[in-house]
Amino acid sequence: MTLKQSLGVIGAPIAHSLSPLLHEFIIRQYDLPFTYSAYHVEKESLAEAVYGAQALGFRGLNVTVPYKKDVMSLLDEIDEFALKVGAVNTILFSEGRITGYNTDVFGFLHSLAVENVSLSDRDVVLLGAGGAARAIVLAAKKGGARSVMIYNRTYEKAAALAEKMGCVAVSQDYFTAIPDHAVIINTTSVGMHPNVNASPLPQTLFRADCLYIDIVYNPQNTLFLQYATHAGAQTVGGIGMLILQGILAMEIWSGKSIDLQQNFGALQDLLRRALGAQ
Repeated sequence: MTLKQSLGVIGAPIAHSLSPLLHEFIIRQYDLPFTYSAYHVEKESLAEAVYGAQALGFRGLNVTVPYKKDVMSLLDEIDEFALKVGAVNTILFSEGRITGYNTDVFGFLHSLAVENVSLSDRDVVLLGAGGAARAIVLAAKKGGARSVMIYNRTYEKAAALAEKMGCVAVSQDYFTAIPDHAVIINTTSVGMHPNVNASPLPQTLFRADCLYIDIVYNPQNTLFLQYATHAGAQTVGGIGMLILQGILAMEIWSGKSIDLQQNFGALQDLLRRALGAQ
């Protein structure tokens, strides 16, 4: 009998995370020696949770809202790419050391490719200035965006991130004169379950010619995406990014290559059914 190592996701809130469903599917498909669970962790217990997982022999952790930046101070090593992003969403425990990675950037870009969406030569506006926003800024630049702007309710946070990442901070007034065919990406948790009646932008600012992307996946059709659809715009939800960043994390933990084409459709159906049942 093969001894199974533990994997998990830590964050707050975490009760409605689909990560266990996603990773258990991959574990079964590839007969990997792991189990995966979700753990609600309060901020004051973050260090205890990470070091406790290491002491208990965990193979790794996913890190979600709101700890992608906070967790970095607890790590022995941080992958060069995660350092560029300034946020960690995947932890590997190996040979007594704790290493942090970021799979959000390529998870996001791969999810757009699946939807046949390109950021090349387009003006991109990010909503939010947290850990996820850092990854999406880098993804937008790697995807060939013509310009990247950051909007946050607290302008100073947007300005600070823009200065670090080499882009521009904007106020809400910017949305009244946004460039044609711009890409608006919600990187905040606004609209996420259970606060489903919230949008990071008022409905009056949505336009038919823009593309709206929400990295929130629960619910599938956030109020942000509903407003965009009502305006006649194209939309992309967050399930694809969840799947792709998860596959990349599992490749780090397992050392195995996970076939995207073979598994994406089945995972998408599985997660959509789960969301529909909630």
